[in-house]
Amino acid sequence: AFVGAALHYQSGGETAGTVDREKLEYTIDGSMRGDGWNAFAYFVGRSDEAGASSFDDFGIVAQGGAFLTDTVEVFGRYGIVLPDDSRASGDDFAEATIGVNYYVLPQSHACKLTVDATYFFDDTVGSSSVVNQRVGDGLLTDGEDGQISLRAQLQVVF
Repeated sequence: AFVGAALHYQSGGETAGTVDREKLEYTIDGSMRGDGWNAFAYFVGRSDEAGASSFDDFGIVAQGGAFLTDTVEVFGRYGIVLPDDSRASGDDFAEATIGVNYYVLPQSHACKLTVDATYFFDDTVGSSSVVNQRVGDGLLTDGEDGQISLRAQLQVVF
């Protein structure tokens, strides 16, 4: 089992006509691995104050996986972004993924094929203050709920 945390703070100060800005970003994460299974989760947060505006945004991701054989692993993941309610386009944005990893060599990440499907529950326009188009994940800018992305990836380490 592993647990980690990180903290970042910065202040822009008031210089040459700029707005004083303070930002605090933080995360805590953990992972566990057992006999044929694994799980991890993380929480991230951001507090951003610039002049009269102030935002507090959060995100959570949880994933678990299990080996069916020495070379086949199934996994599922859920993630949600929780923007500050005072943002102009600050609706929550959630997604869920299911997938399978095929390890060409048992117990080795040297060559791995991943195939997964992600369902994006919410539209991107309603949460565009913190969620942007992600072409690599198949997420496009859209005003309607319910996008689906199918993805395949071959990873080779040498």
